[in-house]
Amino acid sequence: MSKNHISAQMPISQSELANVYKLLSEAYIRPPTEELCNGFRRWYNEVNKQQTALWEALENVANGNASKLASEYTRLIQGYHQSCSPHPPHESVYRDGRLQGPASVAVEQLYADAGLSYDGPPEQIDHLGTELLFMSQLCELEKKNAQKQFLENHLTEWISDYYTEAKSYDPPKFYVGVFDLTQETVKIHKENLDAGSVG
Repeated sequence: MSKNHISAQMPISQSELANVYKLLSEAYIRPPTEELCNGFRRWYNEVNKQQTALWEALENVANGNASKLASEYTRLIQGYHQSCSPHPPHESVYRDGRLQGPASVAVEQLYADAGLSYDGPPEQIDHLGTELLFMSQLCELEKKNAQKQFLENHLTEWISDYYTEAKSYDPPKFYVGVFDLTQETVKIHKENLDAGSVG
């Protein structure tokens, strides 16, 4: 399987999950590029249409135009202004009510326990893009216990709150798709880990 290949089925192998989480993380770390949009288009062209929620989310993302989405990234992901933006997607913001709260410390400890280090800006350690990239690394290393712990104790504890708020700010279809894809991937990954069916 090529490095950037994403399965036509919802990924359950560790390598496929690593690719998907890395692709999703890019959508939160920086404004969309044409390369990112093309990655989503490849996934869309391969996915089984019977997987309705996944396919509909991918359809929204696949039609994105990178040149028109930079301002939406600023508004929806960076938290440009309180009157027109959701709070930025940091776990500590949604769980502790402030940046670099106890959730940030717990995330940093989990990174260290998994043998991974974070050398970016301290305030970005629990940003959703960083957490998804961390999950991608855990999948590459096939650390299933750490994946389960991170899903149960971190990602599933706050991302739905962010998406509920972000969707109230009338996001374009691209970001609706990104939000739905992230939630669906996390949900299915957790279900597969619980069932012991992640390869």
